[in-house]
Amino acid sequence: MFSTLKRSWEFTKLSLGTVWTHKVLMVFPVLSGLATILVLLSFAGPLWGSGTIEGWMEAQDAGTMTDGERIAAGLVVFGFYFVNYLVIVFFNSALMISAMRVIEGDAPRVGDGLRGALKRLPQIAAWALVAAAVGMVIRSLENNRKVGRLVVSLLGTAWTAMTFFVVPIIAVRGEGPVSAFKSSLRLVRETWGTALVGTFSINGVLFLLGIPLYLLLGLAIFATWETGGLTLSLTIALAALVMLLWFSFSSAVDSVFKTLLFQYATGADLPDDLRTETGTFRNAFVQEQ
Repeated sequence: MFSTLKRSWEFTKLSLGTVWTHKVLMVFPVLSGLATILVLLSFAGPLWGSGTIEGWMEAQDAGTMTDGERIAAGLVVFGFYFVNYLVIVFFNSALMISAMRVIEGDAPRVGDGLRGALKRLPQIAAWALVAAAVGMVIRSLENNRKVGRLVVSLLGTAWTAMTFFVVPIIAVRGEGPVSAFKSSLRLVRETWGTALVGTFSINGVLFLLGIPLYLLLGLAIFATWETGGLTLSLTIALAALVMLLWFSFSSAVDSVFKTLLFQYATGADLPDDLRTETGTFRNAFVQEQ
């Protein structure tokens, strides 16, 4: 137990240090965020502007929604899920490919990451299709009163755990969705202890690091609230910029963390300049009992 906690903490520090040293990795979450906003606008804009969404909502509330409208709404939601997952997985793959360059001792470049992700686009699209389908199923179960929230929550958690290594497997190996899922499931079984504790570790550290940041931003806005005018506007704009940078940093750290876990789960090693002062991780991933 203590060795697992120690390994997870070392990987957490290594992930934080990698992103801090190679800040270019933070570009990918920014691009991903901008792309997801464009996806949302491209779907919601035309439907909302034409009154289609409002009509569907009114028909559903009144119980007069036709089968055709349900099918159309379902197809729109599925399309949104698919494109959204496609964008997110694409930029996560680009980030992980760039993280691999760091692991291999090279300098990460945004262009190299994007080109690498483009080469994996068929596999990424196929996985986005699977993820969208599963997302639709989970969403339908959430809306089903016969299925308890606990059951849906457990299903969602199980799916997240089983697919923990899917994106790095696609990004690094170029495996298809079925093969990547099987490989992820096998790696999770072998390293579930470190992966589970590691996930809580990285999320916990990022949460604790974010608390003083949120407090400072909140106090700054509160202090300028009564002043209003340009001062408040500049404070809010600065807070938004800081939050964007924090989101980019934490997202990049999370992706690097998964990449490092994947490398060691598959028996790989890190170059000397990426090891911490506590020693090597050569035997970090032994099979958990």
